[in-house]
Amino acid sequence: MVIDPKLYEKVSGRSADPSRLMGETLARSAKAQSERDALPKGFSGGWRVARIPGVFAQVWHVWRLWRRDKG
Repeated sequence: MVIDPKLYEKVSGRSADPSRLMGETLARSAKAQSERDALPKGFSGGWRVARIPGVFAQVWHVWRLWRRDKG
């Protein structure tokens, strides 16, 4: 893909090299993707999936305290 530097400067008002800016953006995107791929498999579903075991532990703890106080 070729970007005309003069047209880029005219449209955006910036004098930077558009190819360098695009390369930096693609590098940041690739780095973020590799960091997401490195996450543990259980976390790949997001916060909702990772939070479910904690919810069950909290319910069990409250139920246990409720039974202890009742008995």
